[in-house]
Amino acid sequence: MPSTRSLLFLVCVFATPAPVFAAFGITSTTNATVIDAPASVAPGALKTSTPVVFQEVSNGVLSYDLATNHDGSSVVAAPTIINSGGSLIANPALVPSVIESGTAFNSYMVHFDPTCYPFYVCTIEFETDIIGVQLFSDGLGLASIDGTLEEGDAAVTELGSTTEYPTGVSERGVEADLFMIATEGNKLLLAGIGFDQIRVFTAGYDAVIGPQGVPELTTVVGWTILAGLGLVAYRRNANK
Repeated sequence: MPSTRSLLFLVCVFATPAPVFAAFGITSTTNATVIDAPASVAPGALKTSTPVVFQEVSNGVLSYDLATNHDGSSVVAAPTIINSGGSLIANPALVPSVIESGTAFNSYMVHFDPTCYPFYVCTIEFETDIIGVQLFSDGLGLASIDGTLEEGDAAVTELGSTTEYPTGVSERGVEADLFMIATEGNKLLLAGIGFDQIRVFTAGYDAVIGPQGVPELTTVVGWTILAGLGLVAYRRNANK
């Protein structure tokens, strides 16, 4: 099976990413459009010719653990649901995980309700690393799968999202069609057909050190200033 890096490289070769200047924490996209959070993503409410992505929560923190279908580690999973001994299960390449209570995160919804040709391939690059992905709907009725989109709906609504989300729609997630997901660091590749929704969680921002786990230029500049006061040995760290 090709590596995640190979697949992302091939997509980038054939389609030039569109820089979005870190709009809502997204630095570039290919065949996907960054939009403001819409009023609704129920079927028929937001039909487009290519997928859209919008931020639901910025630097949110929950007081409980939130389950996800994949932890954001490097993976290529196609399809996301497989038949194992007559039972439908999540692709074993996916690594179920939780976003632990107290963890700062950003949340994004990738939505596609096609106006015409239903097949899509898109890439999205975020400002910080992916730490979780929710792919499946409770409308499918698979008891073996935790971390559904509906669980995420409740969490992001609690944190301030005003978007209306569908309920009881079995084809809402990516389980009911041919679908591929690849993740690596802060990069996401999706390919599918028809109505799809995917929730992506990325590392949040710490008020002192910037994006969790991903040092940024602004953070380095801030540390340099502090170094002038003898609080941070920036030069020593930079030369390691």
